Amino acid sequence: MGSPTLVVVGTGMAGAKVVEEVCARVPDRFQIRMFGAERHGTYNRILLSTVLGGFDDPAKIWLQPIEWYEKHNIFVHRGVRAETIDLRNRVVVGGGGKVSEPYDLLVMATGSRPFVPPLEGTNQAGVFVFRTLEDCEAIAAYARESDRAVVIGGGAARIGSSSRAIEPRCRSPRGRDRFSIDAAATR
Repeated sequence: MGSPTLVVVGTGMAGAKVVEEVCARVPDRFQIRMFGAERHGTYNRILLSTVLGGFDDPAKIWLQPIEWYEKHNIFVHRGVRAETIDLRNRVVVGGGGKVSEPYDLLVMATGSRPFVPPLEGTNQAGVFVFRTLEDCEAIAAYARESDRAVVIGGGAARIGSSSRAIEPRCRSPRGRDRFSIDAAATR
């Protein structure tokens, strides 16, 4: 009989840490499979503002690139969101039913989702959430064609870092002077 299978749902910082610890403590104990909604390895989300501002290269924020997982014989379903957990048969299903992984042990490390308040206008072009590398790319591209930006939510630290990151991307000095932050969101 082969090694038991550990399936980790989530390739963010928590999921990566679980896998790192398993590899360090019992390196040959499990076959490890992961589901990750994003198409790449694990990066430090805290540093996304520095990427958005152009202060850091995205390559510098990697915690575990895909090559690390490959080196440790961990199969990552990149860009595949886990959609169903069949508890009776002990199977995780994702990718519209095209991907399934049976498990002996299951770890849910799915992180968080950004909250967008149900306000008029939040579904318009130019309104973004800020959580992933893809979000950084979209915001930066839009900001290059914009005169101003407004950052709402995320707490005082996130708003400050986001505003400093977006400001240099706005195309006109006039827009930079009008950069604003929702102070109420920092309370």
